[in-house]
Amino acid sequence: MIRAWHLDLMMIRQRMLLNLPISLVLCLWLGLQTQSLATVVAAALFMTYPMVGMQLGQYDELKGWKSYRMTLPLSRRDIVAGRYLTLLTLVIASLLTAAVAVGLNIGIAAVAPGLGGPAWMMAAMFSADAVHAALLVGLAFLLVCTVMVCAMTILFYRFGATTATTMLPMLGVFAVLMVALFVGSLDESVVAAWSDGLLWLLSPERLALCCGICAALTVAIMAASAAICMRIYTRTEL
Repeated sequence: MIRAWHLDLMMIRQRMLLNLPISLVLCLWLGLQTQSLATVVAAALFMTYPMVGMQLGQYDELKGWKSYRMTLPLSRRDIVAGRYLTLLTLVIASLLTAAVAVGLNIGIAAVAPGLGGPAWMMAAMFSADAVHAALLVGLAFLLVCTVMVCAMTILFYRFGATTATTMLPMLGVFAVLMVALFVGSLDESVVAAWSDGLLWLLSPERLALCCGICAALTVAIMAASAAICMRIYTRTEL
């Protein structure tokens, strides 16, 4: 399993190194433009986790990685377990990227307070409620990303890198952008209602419950997906 994980990391290393500076610049720009910590966290998670995780199946077909792995003393279960360990690594990397992105926004706000807007808006961005909202939105978005990534992983193990499975990650990115545009175009009354509902969830007890549910569902979905992929891949003839 560890050897398969190392091979996956070698395969995506260049993409991750390219993604990191782009993600941080994008998150910094979003923070200055929206004054929303939740937006910064969601963007960092999306750029690091699903943007790479949904394309792991495509990387298998590049440079013969899939065939090369089958020549190594690795069972198919080891290969699938290594793949999900890679996904877990991407989750951790996305959380670290989000933390760095938040730190950059805090640094910019401290060094150049007027750069992102009025001082009171920047102060509200880092208030306790804003931090709690970013935590809740981040875990909920991580759950959504896990559903997308795990669904794509199952499809790749079942059907391989076909035209349809190659296009699906781009459709997933497009769907997320459309949802973001839709939310941004909502009427102010709807946004106010959403804000009131979010504030209701930000009490310590409800916040802990919601975060716990999101984290538990994320782990359960990933575990179920791994079991399905192991069952599919061990029965697939290459």
